[in-house]
Amino acid sequence: MRLITRLVAAVLTCLIPVLASAQGDFVVRIENAGGTHCIDASAEKITVYLRRVFLQKKSGIFTEDKRAGVLIRTQVVGREAGKGDDLPVQVPSVGLVSVADDPKGRVSLALEYPLASDFELIQGTRTTKSMELFMNVAKTKGKNTFGAVLDLAGQALAQVALPSNPFAQAGSKFLKFSNDAINSSIKDDQDEQIAHVALQFKDGAETDVLRCAADGFERTGAIAVLRSSGAPGQTLIPASNTQQYCFSYSAVNTYELLAAKRNANGTCPSANTFTGVPNDYVMLLVSAQTVPKSGKGPAVINQFKAESADRCMKFHLPRAACGS
Repeated sequence: MRLITRLVAAVLTCLIPVLASAQGDFVVRIENAGGTHCIDASAEKITVYLRRVFLQKKSGIFTEDKRAGVLIRTQVVGREAGKGDDLPVQVPSVGLVSVADDPKGRVSLALEYPLASDFELIQGTRTTKSMELFMNVAKTKGKNTFGAVLDLAGQALAQVALPSNPFAQAGSKFLKFSNDAINSSIKDDQDEQIAHVALQFKDGAETDVLRCAADGFERTGAIAVLRSSGAPGQTLIPASNTQQYCFSYSAVNTYELLAAKRNANGTCPSANTFTGVPNDYVMLLVSAQTVPKSGKGPAVINQFKAESADRCMKFHLPRAACGS
C-alpha cells in the first residue's frame, strides 16, 4: 500500500473498538475534526451514508460479467413511551455494481448512498433505541447470476434508504416478502457477511462525549468495519492489536482509511507516517442534527449543522450526504 505523505483535512483519533465478529472483523471510529457529539434520540435526526467498500476480487462473489451484488439490511428497534414494548423493523436494500474496470486483487466497489437520510429518531410516541446495519456480498449461482434475491428483486430493492417512519410499515406485505427472501438467502449460505455495525442511541442529552462512549451510546463521525482479510502481501492490522494504532482518513482522491502505530507514550504520530489500511473495510458516515420540534436553542442547532457540513466538506461529498 502506497505511503500517503500528504493529508488533506486528515483527522487523527484514538481507536475505540466497539464490535467484533467471529471472523475477526472489528469496528473503529474516526471522530471528525469539525466536532462530534452524543446523539440524542429524543431530539435528533440522523443520516447514515455508505462511503466506501474495499474487498478482495475473489471467485465466488463476482460474476463473469464482472458484477458484485451487495445486500444491506437496516434493522431499527423502537420503544413506545410508557409501554416498554420494543418493535423491530428490518428494511432491506440491494446494490448491483460493476467491477469491470478494476484490476485483479483488492477493489473498491462503486457503492455510495444514504442508508438513512434525515431519519427522525422519535416517531410520535415511539423512540428508536437502536439501529443495526448488516452488509452481505452475494455468492454467484452461475456464470452471470446471483441468488434469487438479487436476480429477481434487485430493481425493486435497489439502494433503498430507510423510510421516514419504518414502524408504520412493519406490517407491509412487500417488506415481509423481501425480508423473508433475504433471510432465506442468508440461511442457505448464499451470501458472505462483510460488515455488521450496531448503533445504540441515548434517550436524552449528553454533553460529555467520553461518557457517551463509555456508556455504549452512538456519536457522530466516521465508522469503519475492518476485516481480517486484505491486500495480498501486506501486513494487516490484527483485531487483537487495535489499541496500538491511531486511525485517520484522507480526503485526497481515494478517500482512504489510514492508520499508524502509536508512539511509545500512547500519542498519535505525525500525519506523514500514516499509510492506507491494507485490510478490507467498509466505511460509513454518521451525522445528526436537531429536529425543529426539539426545542433546542439556536446555538446547539447551528453547532450540529456546522459539524455535519464540515464532515461532508472533508469527504468531498454533497451537503445532503450528512443531512439537510
